Amino acid sequence: HGAQADGPFIEVDCAAQTGRRVDAEIFGVERGGLPGVDTRVFGAIELAARGTLYLRQVGELELPVQDLLLQ
Repeated sequence: HGAQADGPFIEVDCAAQTGRRVDAEIFGVERGGLPGVDTRVFGAIELAARGTLYLRQVGELELPVQDLLLQ
C-alpha cells in the first residue's frame, strides 16, 4: 500500500552470482566496461527505481561488494 506499490519489484539472488557478475547485475555496466559488453547494461538498482529492490541472501556476497552496497 506504500508509494512504491505500483513500481517495479526487482529480485537479485546474490548466492547464485559471483564476483564481477553480481557487481554488474546490481550496479550495471557502462559500454565497454567488461569484455564483450558493447551496450550499456542497467543494474538492478536503476531498474528498481521508484519500486523495490530485494537482495536475496546478501550475506553470500563477497565482502568488497557488500561494502559497495553499504556506501
